[in-house]
Amino acid sequence: VVGLELDRRPFFFKEAEFVVSCSYGPGRYDPKYEERGLDYPAAWVRWTEQRNIQSVLDLMASKKLDVSPLITHRFDIGEANGAYELIETGREPYVGMVLTYPGMTADRIERSVRLGSGGERNGTIGLGVLGAGNFARMVMFPAIANCDAFTLESLCTAKGVSAAHSGKKLGFARATTDEDEVFADDRIGAVFSITQHNEHAGHVVKAIDSGKAIFVEKPLCLTEEELEKIELGVEGAGDACPLVMVGFNRRFSPAARMVKEFFEGSSSPMTFSMRFNAGEISSEHWTQDEEIGGGRIIGEACHGIDLATYVVDSPVVRVFAESVGGETGGEITDDQCFITMRHANGSVSNIAYLAGGDKSYPKERIEVMGGGRLAVIGDFRVTELVRGGKRKRVKGKQDKGHVAEVEAFGKALRDGGEWPISWSDLRTVSLAAICAVKSLREGGPIDVV
Repeated sequence: VVGLELDRRPFFFKEAEFVVSCSYGPGRYDPKYEERGLDYPAAWVRWTEQRNIQSVLDLMASKKLDVSPLITHRFDIGEANGAYELIETGREPYVGMVLTYPGMTADRIERSVRLGSGGERNGTIGLGVLGAGNFARMVMFPAIANCDAFTLESLCTAKGVSAAHSGKKLGFARATTDEDEVFADDRIGAVFSITQHNEHAGHVVKAIDSGKAIFVEKPLCLTEEELEKIELGVEGAGDACPLVMVGFNRRFSPAARMVKEFFEGSSSPMTFSMRFNAGEISSEHWTQDEEIGGGRIIGEACHGIDLATYVVDSPVVRVFAESVGGETGGEITDDQCFITMRHANGSVSNIAYLAGGDKSYPKERIEVMGGGRLAVIGDFRVTELVRGGKRKRVKGKQDKGHVAEVEAFGKALRDGGEWPISWSDLRTVSLAAICAVKSLREGGPIDVV
């Protein structure tokens, strides 16, 4: 990262070469390699970042690479402050410092750790949570903490440090990196899956097979094949199927419920329009990857499809989508599209998922009309209801329904009764989102069956 001013003459006269080496080796800074695990063929790149590390570890293990001369100090973990003091003061020369853990051996690697004597609260349902990313910490954990139906049993993340840190802070009894342990734990009756989208379908199938209720953040799945596997599990379990719920929170918002009630009693077909001012994100972001995130239609525009289904009270039967194009359209255009849907009761809806705007403008706007009535939701802060020339305007703090959806999940588990969102709606909304992407690729309307 610094400027290089090299004299050409010694390189020229000695026919020498100057080679710049990427730290760790090929693969460094390549998200497809480092984050998605897509390896380079050995015949193309012999020494990748991972193979370099493997070779070094092998050489160290066989004593062919001796690193002991680099170690100048050893400290027990209880005396670690002394190591940092040495670095800060520089009172004596040092190169490498090793922190040792007396009494511990590497014979067995533990994937779980107990954080306390038991889970927080005395809820009736033991809870296991998969994932502790930004959305989980910022939105879902506060919603879960607001619900007294659960006892916090186990928090599972891919990295043990984040599981232990967040688990201890939230009051979970255990932290683990083994998701199978969560599904096998008899103390756990319900699971929250708040992970990357490509893991959702597998978690739902595991939950059904293990007899545990599951709340999975949207989307339910990424492909029709995954949806079929889930459907087989639901149908195979029959009446004994544990509760399955997807985080379609908008339908649980006060604004959506108010609009739903406002249109009750009207037999006329309705029109529903929702505009997302989604904001642009990098094409390299994991949500844009169809195999990991499913793309932004399946990953987020599904909220609009579900809300339309809820408000017009009818499933989607046909979907057609168009996105921007042309030479300047960009690498990804799916997140600048219009999705038009027909519902079984004759209603029509339109989801405008648009990433080309300015993020400073409100993100979501909904307009619903039918039977001489009109309703508008402005970013889930302001709701307007108009009928017979009379207008009612309700304004409040933004509430997209996250707390209410968790409460509905807990209540259904504790009290029994119908699922907060019917399996029919979960299936149809998920399939409609998949079909919207299919429509973009094929260029025509797709029947949702």
